[in-house]
Amino acid sequence: MVKRICLVIIILLTAQAANAQFNCFLLYDCTTDPGLTYQCGFTGAPLPDGTTIAQIFWDANNNGPDEADQPARIDGPVFGRANFNSMPFNSVDDLGCEGGFYSYDLFSISTNTPQPSRYWVRVCVPGQNRYWRTGAFTITDGYSEVTFHQADWTCVEEACGGCITPDAVTNFQASDNSCSQVTMTWSPYPADQSVDSLFVFRDFVYIASVSRYATSYSDLGAPLGASLYQIVARFRDPFGQVDSCFSDISSAQGSRLTPPFSVDNIEASVGLCQLTITWSDVIGENSYQILRNGQPRATVAENITGFVDDTALPTQIYAYSVIAQSQICFSDTSPEVEGSRISTPNVPVSVQATDSICDQILVSWGDTDHETGYYIKRNGTTIATVGQNVTFYADSTAGSFSYRVQAFNICGASFNSLADSGRTDIAPTMQSLQSSSPDCDGITLLFSATANADSINLYRDGGLVATVPASQGYYDDTPEPGSYVYSAIAVGDCGVSAPLGGIFGELLAYPAGPSALTAANDSCSTIHVSWSPATGDYGYYRVFRDGAELATLPNEAIFYDDEAVIGGVEYMYTVIAVNDTCGESEVVDSLHTGVTLGSAPAAPEVTITIQSLDALLTWPSIDSTLAGCPVAVSRYLVYYSQNGAGPFYYHGSTMDTSYRHVEVVRFAPSMHYHVESFAGPVQLISALPDDGSLTREDVYKEIKRMNTRERLREQNIGR
Repeated sequence: MVKRICLVIIILLTAQAANAQFNCFLLYDCTTDPGLTYQCGFTGAPLPDGTTIAQIFWDANNNGPDEADQPARIDGPVFGRANFNSMPFNSVDDLGCEGGFYSYDLFSISTNTPQPSRYWVRVCVPGQNRYWRTGAFTITDGYSEVTFHQADWTCVEEACGGCITPDAVTNFQASDNSCSQVTMTWSPYPADQSVDSLFVFRDFVYIASVSRYATSYSDLGAPLGASLYQIVARFRDPFGQVDSCFSDISSAQGSRLTPPFSVDNIEASVGLCQLTITWSDVIGENSYQILRNGQPRATVAENITGFVDDTALPTQIYAYSVIAQSQICFSDTSPEVEGSRISTPNVPVSVQATDSICDQILVSWGDTDHETGYYIKRNGTTIATVGQNVTFYADSTAGSFSYRVQAFNICGASFNSLADSGRTDIAPTMQSLQSSSPDCDGITLLFSATANADSINLYRDGGLVATVPASQGYYDDTPEPGSYVYSAIAVGDCGVSAPLGGIFGELLAYPAGPSALTAANDSCSTIHVSWSPATGDYGYYRVFRDGAELATLPNEAIFYDDEAVIGGVEYMYTVIAVNDTCGESEVVDSLHTGVTLGSAPAAPEVTITIQSLDALLTWPSIDSTLAGCPVAVSRYLVYYSQNGAGPFYYHGSTMDTSYRHVEVVRFAPSMHYHVESFAGPVQLISALPDDGSLTREDVYKEIKRMNTRERLREQNIGR
């Protein structure tokens, strides 16, 4: 009988709710009872997941399963409507067996429970005129569980009613010509919108479902040898009013071909003049594919068990494997083995013959791989043979000769090396002597001599200054500033060279100063900067204002008039002397306090008028400084403070002679104002924030910073 496990849930019912909702978990556990099968009597293959549907019927007449019963209603009015009335078999993944099912979601009616609350389950056998059904069972309100057992099922040898059996799939075929898969094909299914899926089986075991529009499927997991494949079409009512059912089974036999055995006993030669790969023959193959470093290298015919890799590079290590092929099937790849070969040795490199030894010529070269010896050739004739890894030979024959070296081994001899000339040594020769002058830090002498020179003697105005290694190639001399004449002699084991001289060198003095820098405001539009001349060697002056370069002046200049200044702004001037060879002088004197040009523009006389909630500020136009110099005022700056003692904050600027502080009466009982005239670039004022964050001191710091940055930018653009 049906086993019911009900959990008690306290549900508060209103006076009108005579019947409450229910939530029921349905289960047929194939781990404790035999799974439902294609045949009655629980024999034959279990019903597969996915294609098998368990349908829930309502025993409305309360007399057990009969043809009058309909699936639980899932359409129409909300009262008494179930959330589903069918569910697929799903036991393989979650229960680990076939032929069972359980409800992923609880079978539920969320409003009034239809009476009688009696139901039964039917399972139609796919592709057969046969179905399984349970007896009627009661679902109580609240949460409950219904677990079915083997004795609860009756097998009926009749077709499932309420469903139109779809047409069988036609022209169903399975391949027998692949080593990796079996591919099934069939004719396009007729345009029946009620068929939603096609289900594929191997030996009556479900393996896949595909769209009704599909015409092929490849079984990548097919076992070796022959298998019987089946396919059925599933009819499913999209509105859930009738049952789901399946077409008759279409069958076809397919095969996955058997590949040959894997190749074994593979070997690759090492250290020979050619690289040979060998292996044991396998039965049933018709060719072998040789892989080198995982890539196809060659294919040989059946029964051949060796291959010579004539493209293998000498000394290069390769990994080889072999695959046997039978028809279109390939065996597994054999284990990899490493192989390599040698060849005639490489040509010896870096051959050198000395010309610095007084009684012999020493010939040397770089060692090469896989050689067993070397031939030494003088003017084209072999004069000696040395053994493996020997990389030198001493020829005591006096004179001057051309030498080559040739390496050899069991595979033959290399080509001749490049030639190098050697000779018994003589006294060295000075080849060159140069001076870096004019210079400021010292006089650098650059020299070269023949290779047999060991050291160089250097002379200044005839007196020995230093002896340095010939390979050094230079010497830094640091005499007092002035002009000198240099010469040099090369010294070697076999004697000394003739002097090489007459090279002039000049050491300059670094510029210093200028000093006594002054800056004077001597007009309404100019600052006069003057200084005392610099000392040392210099060619010109550079004049700076606030770190930005103003002018380059000749070395005889002693003043500069700065006409690009703004009244009321302080500046700092610096002047340095420059030698293009030695660089710039250090800053000896700077005007650190700054100079104020003339005086600031005159202060406006401000009149304040209250208009409604606004304060209107007016003043006369300003056209001169406090000192009486003409001035072109570019902007008027307005500051405000609720306290007459300050601090005053920047509110905004205008080119007019009036300014309106809007609705100031609304938020301040009193307000004090300053208006200042500004003669300078308008863009310096336009960039100021007017959010009340800057004091008067902040404004003038920002104006000076932006003015300096603009001069630096213009200076960089001009370079």
